[in-house]
Amino acid sequence: MNGDAVSLDETLGGDETLEGNESARAPRRRSSGLERGSMIGRYVVLERIGRGGMGIVHAAYDPTLDRKVAVKVLLARASTQAAEAGSQRLLREAQAMAQLRHPNVVGVHDVGVHEGHVFVAMEFVEGGTLRAWLDAQPRAQPEILDVFVQAGRGLAAAHAKGLVHRDFKPENVMVGEGPRAQVMDFGLVRALDSGDDLASADVDDLIPTASSSLRSQLTHAGQLLGTPSYMAPEQFAQDEVDARTDQFSFCVALWEALFDAHPFGGDSPMELAIQVTSGLFAPLPSSAVASARLRRVLERGMSVERHDRWPSMDALLAALMDDPSRRRRRWLLAGAGIAVVGLAVGGERLHHAAAVRECTRAGAALVERTWTDDARARVREGMVATGLVRAAESYDRFEPWIDRYAARWQEARTQACMNVEVEARWSDEQGAAAIDCLEQDREELGALLDVLADADDGSVDDAVLQAAGLPAPSRCVDERYLVHRPPSPADPQQQAEQDDLRQRLVRAARLAGAGRVSEAQAVLDELRSRVDAAGSAPLLIRYTHVEALVAFAASRWDAARERFRAAFVLALEHDRPAEAGDAAQALAGLTGNELSNPEEGLWWADVAQSLARRIGEDAEGMRIHGILRVQSGLHQLRGEFEPARALAEQALAMSEAMLGPDHPRVAADLRRLASIMGQQGELTAAEALARRSVALREATLGLEHPHVVLALDELGKILYGQGKIDEALETFERSVALAERIFPADHPRLGQVRINLGSVL
Repeated sequence: MNGDAVSLDETLGGDETLEGNESARAPRRRSSGLERGSMIGRYVVLERIGRGGMGIVHAAYDPTLDRKVAVKVLLARASTQAAEAGSQRLLREAQAMAQLRHPNVVGVHDVGVHEGHVFVAMEFVEGGTLRAWLDAQPRAQPEILDVFVQAGRGLAAAHAKGLVHRDFKPENVMVGEGPRAQVMDFGLVRALDSGDDLASADVDDLIPTASSSLRSQLTHAGQLLGTPSYMAPEQFAQDEVDARTDQFSFCVALWEALFDAHPFGGDSPMELAIQVTSGLFAPLPSSAVASARLRRVLERGMSVERHDRWPSMDALLAALMDDPSRRRRRWLLAGAGIAVVGLAVGGERLHHAAAVRECTRAGAALVERTWTDDARARVREGMVATGLVRAAESYDRFEPWIDRYAARWQEARTQACMNVEVEARWSDEQGAAAIDCLEQDREELGALLDVLADADDGSVDDAVLQAAGLPAPSRCVDERYLVHRPPSPADPQQQAEQDDLRQRLVRAARLAGAGRVSEAQAVLDELRSRVDAAGSAPLLIRYTHVEALVAFAASRWDAARERFRAAFVLALEHDRPAEAGDAAQALAGLTGNELSNPEEGLWWADVAQSLARRIGEDAEGMRIHGILRVQSGLHQLRGEFEPARALAEQALAMSEAMLGPDHPRVAADLRRLASIMGQQGELTAAEALARRSVALREATLGLEHPHVVLALDELGKILYGQGKIDEALETFERSVALAERIFPADHPRLGQVRINLGSVL
């Protein structure tokens, strides 16, 4: 095993139980784990890399997504009841971690059952535990503090989701390249309001024995309760735990790392419990280099009473970073726009705790200003006013997607502010670029809501797809993406003019996407002279791109190609790879499909893919995903089914992994792959994919949606190809009946499904 690649608990020598009963004194039988090459679900075992309190961890290979993962498998238990309890705890770990998508938390990819054992597939971190990182060589205090603050951010992210770790310690933090800290092993995590407590436990069974190890995990009936060295008073007392419990453990671990000594005395868990619950700090060794400021911050975090600790991990982290020797001018970008607001506390400085509050408040801007209760009501009324029977259901499916988007936007907006105001990781210029990006995303959402508030039939049908396709706010806090964004004008009047033009162009693009061509063209006609006068390259590129979108919506293919090419050239001239990539991707689809030149389309797709690699933008990978779909479709048009299938499989795997199995794009990917495999003659597998596509489209878009017609039509063709005439007839009849309900009599799709039905009769 490579000693530089370790995942999860690598301290295998200290996992004896502390139950104080006979099982604790009996020799522990250790499982050797699975052999190299064994399968755990779809994962190929490479080697055993660690053992934690509840499971054995293997390095493994995921052939579906071509990546290395860490797979944790629940250890076998002595009784069925204990095994079931352990399984439930590991499932809880996976479910809790799967809720977290944060750079300082080890990500969970998958959870399943293998030969009766629950397993969790997680991100594989190249590196070692924080314990190993600390022991490897002497570390300067600023270096230690930086790594711990990163880990603290991971805990804060868990707390924001209503989760508490309950066993934070250096062994449960991975440190990779950078160094970058990631919290892991949420084996004790539970929802703060879950009611899963230890009230029924026998307190005598929970008291650590004098012979127990301080760094061993305390258990009761096989349930992990914590590690004594890092346990808070409430854990020793068997009281309810909350986020401040993690704060206590974090402060103990950081104290140890900074001062090379435990903050409390005691040579056994029993002695330590007395010191911790009494709040008796041990004297620091004479060799310790102790900052009085850091000592005060950490001592507060280790108060016996929780109400005396810091109110949150964010507040603790802010206090740790509030070093007077490193303070600098602060800015806050408040919710009323992107103007810089100077706030003073003690002269020209803003205290970090105040900055945390302001950053959190700024994150609420989208809900307070765009996705408001009034906006919800306007959109619902606008959609229902179309008179479509399916309009109310479409809105009910649309709303949760926007709620999800709003939460992601808020997280990114808060993080952008924190990166400057609290963590001092970014310059003011980087922060301004991030906020500008997020403001544009907010405007994009506002334009979508405006179009839906005045909806037509097509807008109603596209509502969920438009919501699910909004750009990922996470890209706005991706430094690789931000470097390509131009600075904002210094002149306030120029900034205001450009903001107004940009918002109007966003609306024009949304109108074009909804098929409202004349309205979109009217906006462009109004803006042309103003865009020229503004002298802004990004605005001119955007204007040209929207011209192409309007031409495309009007089925003016040659004009659309000319305008997309013009936008592409402008973007390259001004080093705007994202905009150049957008134009290239649009040209790939347009030239390959509408202009029947798949060879040229594939060339443009290659260009788009090359530009996408430069951007590093899409944390969710959806720019690449879109290119893969175009490439797959064009190879299919050329009858090149093998590359078409490989690309379609790659796109499906990406959308399922990045977006989740219930996303509408997954349904589209399933249909594409089913179509290709059907043409290859693999009809049984194609049928299974087509049925999944139908079910997913019905679940995400509703039973009365035009895309369900497409999915049913594809399934019917595959069934007919298998000779399943009765099933094909039934499927085509469903497709025609649905098309007759939702399409006008002269709609081309209605004619197509009737032809397919007629071919079976």
